[in-house]
Amino acid sequence: KPSAMRARVWCQAICVACALRLRGDGTFKVVQFADLHFGENEDGTWGPKQDRESLALLRKVIKMENPDLVVFTGDQLTGNNIRSNATDYWGEVVSPCEEAGVPWAAVFGNHETMPFQGGRRAHTNVEVSSTTSRRSLLQFDMSHSLSRSCLGELGDGHSVSNYYLDVLDSSENATAARLYFMDTGGGDYDEQIFSDQVDWFRGVSANITVPSFAYFHIPLPAYVGAGQHSACVGMAEDGVTPVTTDSGLFEALQDAGVLATFVGHDHGNDWCCPAAGGGPVLCFGRHSGYGGYGSWARGSRVLSIAPAETQTYVRMESGEILHNLTVTSATFV
Repeated sequence: KPSAMRARVWCQAICVACALRLRGDGTFKVVQFADLHFGENEDGTWGPKQDRESLALLRKVIKMENPDLVVFTGDQLTGNNIRSNATDYWGEVVSPCEEAGVPWAAVFGNHETMPFQGGRRAHTNVEVSSTTSRRSLLQFDMSHSLSRSCLGELGDGHSVSNYYLDVLDSSENATAARLYFMDTGGGDYDEQIFSDQVDWFRGVSANITVPSFAYFHIPLPAYVGAGQHSACVGMAEDGVTPVTTDSGLFEALQDAGVLATFVGHDHGNDWCCPAAGGGPVLCFGRHSGYGGYGSWARGSRVLSIAPAETQTYVRMESGEILHNLTVTSATFV
């Protein structure tokens, strides 16, 4: 299997060809959908119903925001409830983007490849040991013309959604902003960031001076305790369950001058808070899917990159905008 460095070079070539670009006014908008959890109760009635409700939310938010890119930050599927048709559910997840002609990028959470719970297919004696692999799911995603996801995997094949996307100037090919994507594991292996992921990140972020942001699923340990800061903006009705280790990723993000990180995983949080000791603003997305735990109102997080200032806010399914925050440097503003 290719090394992380080999995969990075391949992904970079694909991403330049995809040509994400600023609009003519110098802006670029990203909508984050977190924790959709498609595929629950697939043989029943409430599971398909909540998937339909999630699709309705995706369509509403995409129509309201008209984004340049959608980012799915993990747990698109509840893989431990899905027997063998994970790609069918994945196709449903991305269908609103296809309908609207909006490109997307995805990272994995801890549920897509969680081993199937039940052990046997319904009405048969056929044993089922696990769900579709991360690599297979990402390759399926990349087979869609509007996908901007890239296969950036470690040597052992576990951590596969590690890549970056450059947003180019509207008229030239100069990089105007950069979006990093990281695989935080879980499911069929430990929830952690590996040291070679950090080595890869340090390599691709060296000497990058444009505004940069990072998306992944499980929060880093730096998120723990950050939600108690008096300057926090947003909902904090859940705990923080971080990766077991980030292998120095947070320090690497600080060194690279990344302005903000965006995660999911803990459904009752949508806050943005300053990191202790400085560094990127630490943000949660908003629980977007009707799958997964919690009865909080659903929505999404938006990142609006602009020449004068960059903002992030929560767009609720109802249309309401909450928790608007200006992010202009690698310090909390």
